[in-house]
Parts: sequence; C-alpha cells; structure tokens
Amino acid sequence: MRSIVANKDSQFYQMLLKAPSAVGMLRGANHVFELANPLFLELTGRSNIIGKTMDEVFPEVMEQGFGELLDNVYYTGESFSGKEMYVRVDTRGDGEFTDFYIDVVYQAYRDSEGNIEGVFFFINNLTEQVVSKKKIEKSEIQYRRIVETAQEGIWLIDEHAKTTFVNKKMCDLLKYSESEIMDKTCYHFMDAEQRDQALHILNNREAKNYDCRFITKSGAQILTKVGVNPIFDDDGNFKGSLKMVSDITERKHLEKLLEKTNKLARIGSWEIDVKRGTVYWSDVTKEIREVEPDFVPDITTGISYFTKGQSRTTISQRVQECIEKGTPWDEELQFKTFKGNLKWVRTIGQAIFSEGECIKIYGTFQDITERKNAVDKVLRSEAKLKIAQTIAQVGSWEVDILSNQHTWSDEIYRILGIDKDVNPSAENFLKFVHPEDREMASQRVAEAFVKHEDSSFYFQFYKEDGTLGYALTQWRFEFDAAGVPLYISGILRDLTKEKKAENERLKMIANLHQRNNDLEQFSFIISHNLRSPVANIIGLTKELKDFSHSEQVKQMLGEALISDAHRLEDVIADLNTILQTKSENSQRRENVVFSELTQSIELSIFSLIQKEKVTIKTDFTQIDSMNTIKSYLQSVFFNLISNSIKFKQPTVDPVIEISSTLTKDKIILTFKDNGSGIDLNKKRGQLFKLYKRFHANTEGKGMGLFMVKTQVETLGGIIEVRSKVNCGTVFTIEFNRDFTP
Repeated sequence: MRSIVANKDSQFYQMLLKAPSAVGMLRGANHVFELANPLFLELTGRSNIIGKTMDEVFPEVMEQGFGELLDNVYYTGESFSGKEMYVRVDTRGDGEFTDFYIDVVYQAYRDSEGNIEGVFFFINNLTEQVVSKKKIEKSEIQYRRIVETAQEGIWLIDEHAKTTFVNKKMCDLLKYSESEIMDKTCYHFMDAEQRDQALHILNNREAKNYDCRFITKSGAQILTKVGVNPIFDDDGNFKGSLKMVSDITERKHLEKLLEKTNKLARIGSWEIDVKRGTVYWSDVTKEIREVEPDFVPDITTGISYFTKGQSRTTISQRVQECIEKGTPWDEELQFKTFKGNLKWVRTIGQAIFSEGECIKIYGTFQDITERKNAVDKVLRSEAKLKIAQTIAQVGSWEVDILSNQHTWSDEIYRILGIDKDVNPSAENFLKFVHPEDREMASQRVAEAFVKHEDSSFYFQFYKEDGTLGYALTQWRFEFDAAGVPLYISGILRDLTKEKKAENERLKMIANLHQRNNDLEQFSFIISHNLRSPVANIIGLTKELKDFSHSEQVKQMLGEALISDAHRLEDVIADLNTILQTKSENSQRRENVVFSELTQSIELSIFSLIQKEKVTIKTDFTQIDSMNTIKSYLQSVFFNLISNSIKFKQPTVDPVIEISSTLTKDKIILTFKDNGSGIDLNKKRGQLFKLYKRFHANTEGKGMGLFMVKTQVETLGGIIEVRSKVNCGTVFTIEFNRDFTP
C-alpha cells in the first residue's frame, strides 16, 4: 500500500485523490498521515498535514473518541463503520468548532507479509442532510404537539366526509376514542337537522363559521362553533375539509344566564350607529326608561332626559369624547324617565373605530336607583354616627380577622390626635400608648388574637403634640356558625377630661390633707414654740413686780425677759414666712434659667465655697429653663446647696452635682452631694417637718427642708430623697411640663 502511495502517477493514487468521499491513509500506531485527498482537506480546513500525526493535526477530534476507534482498528485489524456520527472540528484554527454529521469507515491495510501498517479511512459528509432531517423531525414533533394540545378540536375529512384524522381534543369533545371516530363520516355524530346543514356546506366547498350540535357517545348534545375550510389539490380537485371545532355549550349557557341576570339586575344595553345616526335600546333599557316596547329612540332624546346640570353635561361630554377620541366612560348619573320619575343609572360606553373613524358606540345601562338610595341612607347614617361619636368622644374600630384588615373611625384619629394618613393597625396603635402601659397593652392585644375573648383595658397615651391622654378600649368577637372568629368590633373612649377631673379631685383631697397637716403643725408651733416663751415672759414679769429682789437679780430677770421676747419674735417671723410662702403663689411667672440661677447663688456664697473647698458640677444640657416663680425656685436651689455644704463630711471636700432631665411630660431636677447623709430608716417621717434638726453639732433651726418642700409643692412639684449615712444625699424634684401654679 505504501508503494502505491509513493507512486503518485499510479491510476489508484489518482482515483483516491479524485474520490467523491474524503479519503486518507494513516500509518503506524501514532496514525501519521500518508495520504489525504483534496476533499478531506477542504472539509477539515487543513493543509500540509502529510507526515504529521492525528494528535498534531486533529487533537479535538481525537478527544471525542475517534482516537480509541483508530487504535482498535490498528491493533485488532477489525474494520469500523459508523453512521451519522457527530464530530466537532476546529476548521478555522481559531478555537471555534464546526459541527459535522459523517458516515465513516476505518479499514486496516497490511504489508506483503500481512502485518498491519496503518488505517485507511473513508468519510462522507452528511451534515446538511442530517440537519435538515432533524429540523423536519423537530417541526413534525412541534406540529403534532400543537395539534394534540390544541384547545380546539381538529377534524380532517376526505371528499366523502370520512374521517382521516382527529386530535385528542376532538375525541374528548365527542367522548369517543380515536379508533371509534376514524373512517366514520362526520354525519355519524349529528342529528338529521345538523346533517343537512353540514352536507350543504360540504357540497358548496366553502369556508364558513357556523354553530353545530354534535351527539356524544353518551347521547348528550354539545353545542359547538365550527370553522370549516375546504382542501384542494394542485389541480383544483376537492380533497376534503379541515374543521376547527370549539365547545360553546357552556358559553351559550352563560349567555342565557347573563341575559336573565341582566334582566334581574336591571342592566340594559344600547348601541349608536354613528354613520347612520340610528340608536338601539334593549328591552331592559326601554323598561328602565319607561317607554313602550316599540319606541324608536334617537341620540338627542336619549341625552335630553338626563337631569339638567352635572348629569346632562357629563353624558354630553362623554359621548362627544368617545366619538372624537375613542375615550370610554363609566359614570353614575341621574335622569328622568318618560313618565317623569327620577332614577339613577350606571352608564358604560365605548367606541368601535374603523380606519381611524368612530363607526359605533355601544354599552350598558343599569338601574342603580335602589343601590344609590341605600348608599345615601348609609352615608346619612354614618354621618349621624360620626356626630354621635364626636359628642360622646367614643371612636369605633374593627378588625377583619381573615384579611387582617383594620378600620378606624374618624373619632379615633381625633382622640389620638393623629392625621388620617396613619395606617390603622395594632402596631401603629401601640406606638401611641404611654411607655408605662405599652407592655400591658401589647400583651392584651396579643392575647385577644389568641384567646378570642371579649375584653377591655385602660391606658395612657401620647398625642402627636406631646400631651398626655387617657382612654378605655373594649371589644367583642363575632363568630360564624362553626365558631370561627370573623371580626373584632371595638370602641375607644376618650377619658382624658374625666381623668383630669379625677386628678384635680385627688389633688384637692391631697391639698386638704396637707392643709390639715399644716394646721396641726401650726397648732404645734402655737402650743409649744409660742407657749414656752410666753409663759416665761409672764413668769418673769411677775418676778419683776416683786420689789424685794436685788438689782443684780432684777438685771438677770430683765435679760431673761429680753431673751424670751427675741425667741417669741423669731417664732412669729418664721410663722409669717411660712404663711407668706403658702399664700402668695400668684407672683409673676417668668422663664428661669437653671444655669444662671446656680451661678448667682455661687457668687452670693463665694466666700463659703472657697472656705469649704466646695465643687459644684452642673449638667443642664437636656433642659436649662422653665416658666415659674423665680424667687421660689431660687430659694429651693439656695437651701439645697446650703444644706449640702452645711452637712458635709468633716474630712471630705464637698462635691455637689446638679442636673436636669426632660421627659415627655416632666422636668426633673436632681441635687446630689457626698455629705454626711441622713438615716432615713429612723428619720424619713420627720425629714420635712418644721423645726426638725438631724445633726446636733451643726447650727440651724430646722426650717430649710420644710421651706424647700413647701415651695416645691407651691410650684406644683414633688420632692423625694434618697440618702445613706456617710454616703451622701440625692434630692429629686419633678415638675409637670404643662403645670401652671
């Protein structure tokens, strides 16, 4: 074989080169090219391959299993023949592969002694045929899939009306199997009346759409819409028909049902032929209009009976816009019937255009008088309910449990002081509940959805303007017949006025108790603090009347008399100060700045601060002022600062910390020191009493804390104390932000 290849002038060699197939020879175990005809080189896009191995020339082909095939032929001598084998070849040498389908033959060739020298191959390129065949197969599969899954029945008959093909849908419609329908005429599945109609259409060889009744295997009748198209061969000879069959039984039933429903719902129809200027009204439309059945309407009459004003203007505009622009309409308008009765109708209209021009307008005409009157009645009822809720300050709310749809009445928005753009929901409701009550309210709301029990609770809430309100909410569940909860209906009652009135009542009671305590305190002062100096003065006066005393004794009696008189004067002065503080609370209120107040006190006792090495720290960043009586607040600051210095620890330099805190409804002042402290377990009940002193080694009359408490309460505040011996004291004063003393 190699000698033949070597002799390029041989007839066999020339035959191989001109062969109609791609031909070549591969030598040795490495499959070295000995021969490759021009057709093979053209097919693969290669050149200059003689003397090169298959791995060098076609590595991508060898990786696709062809290397193993060549090896098997070379080592076993068994020929290989493959049909329509798929292979990808890099024909341009750019890494992009070309797909081929080939018939291939591998045949071993031997030397004169019978030893295998190499492999001879023949390749036929079948790519175009295979691709075309696959496209046809794919197209046939797609066509069959379309036919078999079509929503219409497909029925093919020959020129004698015998069935040659039906799809699955057609079989389903007739309730017959395919084999039961094949070779039978289409007339087999019709009654006599329908046969005559179908035969007439078949004989006329015409394309047509018509309604046709078929009889199913069970004997039931189905109403169908049939589209038939005749089939002719190339010579014009009639070869049969193709029928497209749609089941319209349900649609016809629905049309009849719609007609009955429209009559019950008082829905009529109408149509305007714009080109001819004619108008059609259905029977129901004529009934609504209250005209005779033979009445012939026109456009002008139809529009003129709409009530003058908005209704007539609206319908005129809508008809005009529909004709000019094709704009549809859906309006609820009032009109007067031909008998003079006022009615409400819902009129719907839309246009049909042809070549850019309106040719028809059609639509519906529904009597909605009863519904409109019912809606108006509901609206009036809702308006009355809204007025009643406003007067009673009770809002209503509802939850549709199945859809989780929440509804709030206008009064709830007013009570909470929020805008109506706030979406009604449990989450948004809880946002307005006072922090002190929020956990309780959240728990009660959660329990309601779990236990489905009627309940209620009181709560405080903040309005958006920051004011505090009080309310009660209570609710009831509504269940269906099976006990499934459907709705929660509830109310929200505004108790702010009642709560404020109650607070005022409690405050008055507290004031009465305080005044009673003050009277007891006053009686104590009179009975103890006044009685002692007065009794002494009376006794000393009697002694002075005794002229038997020596001058020295008289002088001692006089000095004692003066001392008791001073004591009496001090007590009277203290009483005057207390009474003045309690009665003169109508002084002018002004904006008092805490930092300035503290600085003025520091300046007034500068020497004392220096002497006692006092450090005063302040933090008024949250709030630095309030509107109040300056002299009272200054007295409070002065007394608390003075007390902190006066009752310091002997070996510790005093540190006084004064700060302010702002909450939604409170201004809180805190005075903290590192002084000697107070044993509150023993002395809490006497802390703010008059003339009570707790440090015997420190000068004082026991007036300071009494005056602080009196002035704080006069300003509308409360004062509390925390203290521990040798650990300092903390006084906390709270004022309501909106309090006016």
